[in-house]
Amino acid sequence: MPRHLRPSIRYRLLAAFAAFLGLLALLSFWIERQARLALEEELGRKLVAIAAAASTSVSSDLVPVLVQFHPGDEESRTYRNIQRRLADLKEATGVERLGIWGPRGRILVDTRGGAPAGASSVGAELYGTHLEAAMAGEASSSILFLGEAGRVHKLGFHPLAARDGRPMAVVVAEGNADVLASAKTARRTLLAVAAAALALGGVIAWGLAASVTRPLERLAGAARRIGRGDLESPVPTLGSDEVGDLSRSLERMRGDLRQRDQQLRGMVAGVAHEIRNPLGGLVLYADLVTSDPSLSAEGREQAGKILREAQILERIVEEFVTFARPVEPALADVDVGRLWDEVRPLVEGRLREKSGRPDPPIRWEHVWEASRLRADARHVRQILLNLALNAAEALGSGGGTVRLRLRRRGGEAVLELEDSGPGVEPARYDEVLRPFATTKPRGAGLGLPMVRRLVEAHGGSVALDRSELGGLAVRVCFPQDMTAAEGGSA
Repeated sequence: MPRHLRPSIRYRLLAAFAAFLGLLALLSFWIERQARLALEEELGRKLVAIAAAASTSVSSDLVPVLVQFHPGDEESRTYRNIQRRLADLKEATGVERLGIWGPRGRILVDTRGGAPAGASSVGAELYGTHLEAAMAGEASSSILFLGEAGRVHKLGFHPLAARDGRPMAVVVAEGNADVLASAKTARRTLLAVAAAALALGGVIAWGLAASVTRPLERLAGAARRIGRGDLESPVPTLGSDEVGDLSRSLERMRGDLRQRDQQLRGMVAGVAHEIRNPLGGLVLYADLVTSDPSLSAEGREQAGKILREAQILERIVEEFVTFARPVEPALADVDVGRLWDEVRPLVEGRLREKSGRPDPPIRWEHVWEASRLRADARHVRQILLNLALNAAEALGSGGGTVRLRLRRRGGEAVLELEDSGPGVEPARYDEVLRPFATTKPRGAGLGLPMVRRLVEAHGGSVALDRSELGGLAVRVCFPQDMTAAEGGSA
């Protein structure tokens, strides 16, 4: 069929909406509901922001004094000054009420007046969760509630901290939600129209949506596979309309990415090979120099430094070569404990080479809640090596603790490695999983990215978190059931 005669998605959508105009009412109802929720959320954010502004108007030096207010302190200069500042802010922002509550909901200062300082608030029990959160340093807003004269109100809570940053009280801002009342009337009207439209066009709209969304879901799945690095699985061709054009474009993109990926890996492997040959000679000659008995102690030490630096370069080149190799897992039943027994001496040997000390000051721990998983043994070995080296190097010369754990979690095998090092800022978690990003003064930044690449080749995932030991925790999830294993620790 000529392309200009193909029924386009836009034509089908316009035809459906023209035939069943009542569906617009349902859409309008949804929009009204979303707008009402957005208005409610915006009101909550506004009240929290006003409460935050009020907290900045109170000097942190006065907070310890303020929380000690009791009945009779209403006439004190401090009380009146704080109340006046809150009243000025209340008038400027248009909120109904501003106040400061202490622990357990004691009203310390209130623009509404009438309650003595230190009196218990009626809402202390109703909003206990928000008060506890604010006393823990977290701002929040309440749900809508019916106040005086049948008006809808909402509260915003923000912590009030002393000079040391410790929250000691809570600023409460109360505002009305009159704008939401009119939304209820509109909602009832839209609901009636939407019901009629739904009855008229539901069946046809369902069929139309299915004809569009199912092919798009398949394309979305193909795009996710490409994003994970699977450039071998072809993108399915879906029809001859715009969705079909999109699928063919994705397939061309996959082919181009696959070709560029192969070229890039070939280039990396070639460059690494060219560097490896002269570097191997450098290591050999440096080793010969260090073993020369006629060399002075100072010269032997300097030659040893050259040797260690060259060995570091060798490992970096090896990381590039490893990263450039194709990843095709050969699944088998893997004994992780046995692999770790092989990997640990390699890690300690590399640390000795780097530091020059006989024994790295690291305490190794492992907890095998299960000991086996279904994966590629070579890849698991490389994952253990990279994670252990990364953790050990993060500890620095002072040493520390590195803990490994393997456990079940539903249909996944979870391999976790933690350390007691300085850790990584949560904002940098995504960054350090990308190639060539590193927090160390030396290294190619391929350790964690290589782990991620190997795990995703198994269909798994890698996540970073704060360790219970104080440093970084790396959790590697393999999406297949583990075989039964004995638990234990050492």
